[in-house]
This record gives sequence, structure tokens and C-alpha cells, in this order.
Amino acid sequence: MARVVCRSQLLNAGLHLPSSRVCQRKTQKLHPLGALSDRYAETECALLRCLLLRRPGRLSSQSKGARCAAEVQSPAKASESEGDGVQDSEKVAVKRVPKASQQQVNQRAKDSDWKSAQQLFESGELVSAKVEGANNGGVLIKLGSLLGFVPFSQIRSNDGTKSLSEVGASLVGKTITAKVIEVNRKAGRFVLSEKLAAWIEAAQQLTVDEVREGRVDSLTDFGAFVDIKFPDGSYPISGLVHTSELSWDPVHHPEDLLTVGQEVRVKVVNVDMERMRLALSLKQLENDPLLETLDTIMPAGYDDDLTDDELAVLPLPGLEDICNELQKEDGVLSVALGRQAVEKRVVSQDLELWLSNAPAENGYTLLARAGRQVQEVMVETTLDREAMKAAIQRVTTIVP
Repeated sequence: MARVVCRSQLLNAGLHLPSSRVCQRKTQKLHPLGALSDRYAETECALLRCLLLRRPGRLSSQSKGARCAAEVQSPAKASESEGDGVQDSEKVAVKRVPKASQQQVNQRAKDSDWKSAQQLFESGELVSAKVEGANNGGVLIKLGSLLGFVPFSQIRSNDGTKSLSEVGASLVGKTITAKVIEVNRKAGRFVLSEKLAAWIEAAQQLTVDEVREGRVDSLTDFGAFVDIKFPDGSYPISGLVHTSELSWDPVHHPEDLLTVGQEVRVKVVNVDMERMRLALSLKQLENDPLLETLDTIMPAGYDDDLTDDELAVLPLPGLEDICNELQKEDGVLSVALGRQAVEKRVVSQDLELWLSNAPAENGYTLLARAGRQVQEVMVETTLDREAMKAAIQRVTTIVP
């Protein structure tokens, strides 16, 4: 009866497993004669522990019996086995995986974004992003976890009519297309250009040899920069008209022919997407003087009945001496003066010889020009074109 009372008290207590001392103390109270030994009390507690442990585990009858027997034979050993069983169960059922901190997650995302930025820089691919803010130097756009910087000098809409703060404020919240021009992770630099992106998009719409309207943007010693006008009225791309492409006539400085803001028509000569350069020409819109003859220079229906001022009948100064020297060149068979006329414009004040590309029988046709006077020189020769050029250069250096 004493065992029943002790077991029911433990069960009513929520299956709490008391220590050996508690069990022994309660057993001694239920047996006032004190006949139970310490060994019996420990065995009692072992049996009760076996009963309590078997209830939630729902083990088989053989497992229960084996475990209870083990605890009865050696309570201390049973207690040790019980602890080992719980530890083994935890190792199998629960696999603890360390959870990455938010800082680690952010770092991985930033590493990936820097890698993507480098790829954009190397490929030249354009990106579109929303302008998040502006500062004194430019505007900020966000790409992933990175903030890209677009300087005011690289902003397309910065035409000088607004202050920099107004330009920046007007772009906040808008989406712009830009090209990555610098990526330096160590220095934390991620720089983009809207102007270059606009240049690329516009250049893709141009074709070589087409003629476009333009406006002179600036003049330099080596040429003129012309902004190309597009159908929407914008000027998104600028090209260079080199000094050699300004005119067929010698040009000392572009300002001799052009002024800033002047509207012009230009021919697209070359579009270099890799180097992002656009070559334009003004002179190629005119006929090549080397293809001219007296017939192409003079207007159709030319009237010989002109005044003495308009029709030069005198030979060009120095031309006769040049013809005499040219006759002495090896390979030159004959030199004869041809027709003479007066041009509408002054080509050169000094005497110049032009080797025409127009076909001529058994030789070449030269055009001698001085002021408005022009005269044909017919040369019969066996020389090729390059040798003929060399002969003309030698002769012109001999005759003053």
C-alpha cells in the first residue's frame, strides 16, 4: 500500500521525477517502523522513474521491461543510461544550422552588386535607374544596394540655362539612362554618365553618308564641333568637322568660315561606336575641285560675250614658265594651253595647279587658277597619277 500511495502522489504532481532523497523521505514516512533499508528506497525510486519515463515514450513491452530491469539492478547506471538516451535523441532529431546575421546578408548583396557594376563597366551596357537625390556635385541613382553618382558635367539636360541645384532638383524621382564610366570599390566610387548614354543611343540612329542639319557648338584650332539636330528638335550628339573637312580651299582657322551657333548642313563621314567619336564634313557636300573641268566650273549656257572685266584674255602670270619646265620632265610628251574663263568666286590669289580627276585622252587635264581666272592645261604623258603629282610639285618649286 505504501508503494501505491507514493506512485499516485508522483503522478498527480504532473509526472515530476523526484530525487532519490525525496523518495526515501516519503517512504520512511509511510513506514514508521523504519524497516526499509537505503537500498530498498533507492530501488523504489528506480521503479517509479521507470514507470514515469515509459509513459510518454510509448516503447514496446520488451523495451520497457529491459529498461526497468536495468534500473532496478543499478539505479545509478539506469540514471546514466537515461541521460545518454536523451542526448542521443536530441542529436538525431535536431540539426542546428547557424543563422546568418543581417549584416552578413547585406554584405553578400553588396558584393554581388559591385560585381554587377564591374560587368556593366566592362560591357558598356546602358542602365536605367531612378534618381534618388541630388547634392552639390550631381545626382544619385540607386542600383541594388549601391548608390551611383552622375556628375552635373555628365547630365544631358544641363544646358547652362538653369542653376545646378535646379537641374538636380528637377531630376529627383525621374528615371534616367546612363553608362558606367568608373568602378572603384576600394575608393567607393561608382560613377555614371547620362551624356554618354544619350550619345550612344543617338549614334545608333545615324548612318554613314547621310546629311543632317546641325548647329555649331564650338570652334577649335583643329576643327569645329557641330551638334546634330534630330527630328524631335533635340541635339543629343556632337561630332567633329576637322579643319581638313571644312572646305576644299585652304583654311587657316575654322572661325574664318564658321561662327558659334551657326546652322549648317553636314555629312556623316564616320561613326566610331568603340571610341565614341563622330566625324562630319562640310566640304563633301560640294563637288570635289579635282573632278572639275572648265565645263563644270562655268555655268551651262556660258556666254562668251562678256565685258573685259569679266573675261580675262591675258595669260595667267607664271603659267607659261611652268608649262616650259613641265615639258622638260621625263615622261611628259607635250604640254598645251587650253580654254580660259573667269570664275564667279576667287579661289586663290596666287597661281595654283589642280590635277583633275576627270578622264583625259593620253594624259591629264590641269586647271591653272589665279584670282578669278582659270585656264586648262592639257598634258600628254606616260606617267601615272602619282608620278604626275611629283612632277608638278617639282616644277612649282622651281618657278617662283
